[in-house]
Amino acid sequence: MMKRAWISLALVAAVGAAGCQKKDGPGPPQPASAATQPRFAERYGDTLRAESEGFDATLQGVLDATPTFPGFADALNDPCDFARAEAIVRAADEAGRSEAYVEKARQRDAVQAFFEENEEARFKRLAGGVQYAVTQAGCKDAGGQAAGTMKRQLGREIDETTREGNEAHALLDRSEEALGKENTGTMRDQADVVAEASYRVHIELPTRKYAFGPHVAAGGEARETLEDEIEVERERAMDPGVSDGSKKAAEARAAALEEAKNRLDAELEAARTRFRTMDDELKEARDAYDQALEALLASLRERAEAAAGAS
Repeated sequence: MMKRAWISLALVAAVGAAGCQKKDGPGPPQPASAATQPRFAERYGDTLRAESEGFDATLQGVLDATPTFPGFADALNDPCDFARAEAIVRAADEAGRSEAYVEKARQRDAVQAFFEENEEARFKRLAGGVQYAVTQAGCKDAGGQAAGTMKRQLGREIDETTREGNEAHALLDRSEEALGKENTGTMRDQADVVAEASYRVHIELPTRKYAFGPHVAAGGEARETLEDEIEVERERAMDPGVSDGSKKAAEARAAALEEAKNRLDAELEAARTRFRTMDDELKEARDAYDQALEALLASLRERAEAAAGAS
């Protein structure tokens, strides 16, 4: 599976209009923008940067994976039913944009996003919880090992779950005799790569770009929210009826919000520039994928034709 930087799936999924909740017309209601909520607005700059980085990482993953496609045919050894191999690659390509695969991939991404966000602290807490439990049971020093084992097993379970949505593996289950045992194992990995790249280029990248637009558009609203909140805190700090401790807290809060506003200004400018380039980059990634896939399919067809001519 292609590795990438993740952001909260909930942020990526908020692809509705930035202004108001949609209740009428085709499709389900879309979430309203949270730019008017101070705590969300405070981290809005970080959200924009994370979304941009998530798009970049996904894009780079596609561009890194696709050049490997043409070499997949060379990794298959004779005897091999290359026509069957071509059908499996086509199935993997189609699976990557199918509802079954997309559902599994999004579930996987949500789980990975949860664990990779503050990963070190999260697993440290997990290890502590496990250690407490085993200590209560009379064991010692098992927390870290148990947490690490759980992490590795989770990764394996995630990969297997994603394969359930990849129809190419159903074909591979019936193809060991035609492909050979070694080739079947090789093609399982290849089918994972093709399906994953297909999903990224046809589904995830457009979804990320579509989600990014409303968030960029709502940046000005988030800035206004921060300005209003800064004013509230400054007025509180000047209120003669407020205790000295509360005044200091209000001053500190106003300073933190001011810093968040400055960070948002910088990130919003960068995000507006970044958004204008995304369509061209989407096209670049899709073209690269299509060309690499066709090169792989052509190579498999040539081998199939050569094998038929030799028989």
